[in-house]
Amino acid sequence: MRFAKSLNSTPLAPAVVAFALMMPVALSIPALKEIVGDEFGANPFWTHAFMAINLVGAALAAPWIARMRGKCPLRGVATIALIGSGLLFLAMDQAPNLPTLFALRFCEGACHITALTCVLAIAAGSGAPRGRTMGTVGAAMMLGTAAGTRMGGVAWERWPEAMFVVACLLSLLAALLATLALGRSPAASTNDAPSISTPRVGLLSVFRQDPRVLTPWVFGFVDRFCVGVIISSFGLFLEAGHGLDPAQRSRALAMFLAPFALLIYPAGRFVDRVGPIGPLLGGSLGFGLVMSAYGFIPTSWLTGVMVLSGALSALMFTPTLTLCAQFAPPAGRAAAFAGFNAAGSLGFIAGPMLAGVIMQVIAPQVGEIAGYQIVFIVAGLAQAACVLAYVPLAQRAPRRCPAAT
Repeated sequence: MRFAKSLNSTPLAPAVVAFALMMPVALSIPALKEIVGDEFGANPFWTHAFMAINLVGAALAAPWIARMRGKCPLRGVATIALIGSGLLFLAMDQAPNLPTLFALRFCEGACHITALTCVLAIAAGSGAPRGRTMGTVGAAMMLGTAAGTRMGGVAWERWPEAMFVVACLLSLLAALLATLALGRSPAASTNDAPSISTPRVGLLSVFRQDPRVLTPWVFGFVDRFCVGVIISSFGLFLEAGHGLDPAQRSRALAMFLAPFALLIYPAGRFVDRVGPIGPLLGGSLGFGLVMSAYGFIPTSWLTGVMVLSGALSALMFTPTLTLCAQFAPPAGRAAAFAGFNAAGSLGFIAGPMLAGVIMQVIAPQVGEIAGYQIVFIVAGLAQAACVLAYVPLAQRAPRRCPAAT
């Protein structure tokens, strides 16, 4: 209780809740093959799709979230949504077949994005400097994903029959933290902050005012496309190509996610000094080339390659947020970031789905390992192609980050 009270008066409260709510959704990543493929007899396409179906639910829930009015307090909505996520995870534990599992996963995605939106809204409305606060919450989200991934490997070793029960307990813990830590946060104590309001400027209006806002949207789509491939195909490849068990897979994936999370804030400071374009292009091109080689690296290189990938991801993630803020008019920043998040969600859906198609259609012809190699090459080349397409336009982009207005 004393810990919760200490958080009530600081901007760290949304970050703590963001960390907690990301853990249960990442729990199944390292044991994806066992939970979906082996337990339900799913083919490669549907095994990959399990990591995307919750984002479909999240994307479809976004318009409803945007239409919520002042009668919906953020803390209460977040708490109810997290309780809903917990109950849905518990229902997944009893799912009799694959369609039921996917339907529950779809609904859980809608609950998850509702809770996350509320937490981000509270963070954005806090009295602390917005860039620093959002960077802290973004880092907490990535750390929560890394911790959940690692915990998933440990949970599979100890309680393989209760993975969804563990996810349920983590969601309920996040609900408790939302009730306690967000109760008196700076945003929650204001008259205007406890509600989600429709953005005053729509996506098309933002695009018409400055078409350059499409740049962070496109990069956000491709970045999340690659991350979606990593948490689905790469996790499966670690078992097929390297013979790693779920605990070992979770360690390898954590080596990607942890540096990503820890370096987001330093990367933001670097972008403030040199501008967003160089880090965006350099980080994206480097990441694309490294990812193209995922299918060919020996087991002894895994840790180093994963750490390098996480560092490059942080270097390219922060500039996209910066460009989104710079290219949007002050009154349209909420809409610009809504477009950025929507593009990222679509990319996260597309990555596992395309990988699933390749593994279902092409892999039987060329072999399983070659199929995964094709998946990683396609994803890496997509990242590199995005960079090459943007280079001619880079001269018109800002070289420095202007002061916030």
